[in-house]
Amino acid sequence: MASRSTLSPRPRDPSLDSAWTEWKTKHEKQYKTEEEENFRRILWEDNLRWIEQHNKEYSEGKHTYTKGLNHFSDLTKEELSKIC
Repeated sequence: MASRSTLSPRPRDPSLDSAWTEWKTKHEKQYKTEEEENFRRILWEDNLRWIEQHNKEYSEGKHTYTKGLNHFSDLTKEELSKIC
């Protein structure tokens, strides 16, 4: 999971636009500003890649469980630790 409280500006992956929109709809996510949405999108992309890497390692026998996106997937590690 992404642990940075701020992220370097970088372009979003346009191939994930549909998945991002579906995820936001499923979890009823709305952001107040475009800046916040961009920040959350980058966190979500980073977390998605982290999950995909973990699940790849699972398929190689390195882990005993899989991971997936959930309603916390747009949070930083610091934000998540305050909730859980």
